[in-house]
Amino acid sequence: MESIRILLAEDNPVNQFLARRLLENRGFQVSVASSGSEAIEMIAHHVYDIILMDISMPIMDGIDATRRIRELGVQVRGKDIPILALSAHSSPDDLAQYTAAGMNGFIPKPIEKEELFRIVDDALGV
Repeated sequence: MESIRILLAEDNPVNQFLARRLLENRGFQVSVASSGSEAIEMIAHHVYDIILMDISMPIMDGIDATRRIRELGVQVRGKDIPILALSAHSSPDDLAQYTAAGMNGFIPKPIEKEELFRIVDDALGV
């Protein structure tokens, strides 16, 4: 099985370190963007299998970045690239906003390893 390429869009260095370490220890290739605009720039030059998108970031937040990615029609293997929201905010209104922006799922913060892997695997269809 080829290695899964993940784009982690997260501005907090501690969260970057934790998520990256968990994902890399599982065998995923992880690239990190510190803002939504940086994530958009990175997907213009690299192919990823999935995006983990923090909601609250400087310059461009995860909601706006996701909308832009959906407008660009970024695909992987002939389907829209899966985008998972990363946030501590999980009210029904928050979740509805993530879905309306085009996100495919939600990973709650603080990140828990088993839940992270389950949600990523579901989004990837593995």
